[in-house]
Amino acid sequence: MLNTKRSYAQYHLELGQSDFLLRSCSVCGMMYAPGDESDEKLHGDFHKKYYEGIRFKGWRDERVVSTPSGGNCRILLVLDGDSPSHKHKVKEVLTIMEKELGFQIVL
Repeated sequence: MLNTKRSYAQYHLELGQSDFLLRSCSVCGMMYAPGDESDEKLHGDFHKKYYEGIRFKGWRDERVVSTPSGGNCRILLVLDGDSPSHKHKVKEVLTIMEKELGFQIVL
């Protein structure tokens, strides 16, 4: 016997608001849904990284390709065989770069 009972849930009421679904942050440019706790947390994290930069103290056994003069910076090489945490940090940097350069981000 099939269960014909259906359950319905309404999550939002659209009453003509202009920002009903998404809002674009004027600083970091991220689109997020105001009022959605998880979306606002994601926006807060992304906004902080965009505004303050990505925290990076360095890695043990990192491959330094170059150290440009005039600052405490270095260019690192990350390969496919490196640890997932190294590749995740590169993805964080790429997300910020793509957003800044105007590329479409596909996750």
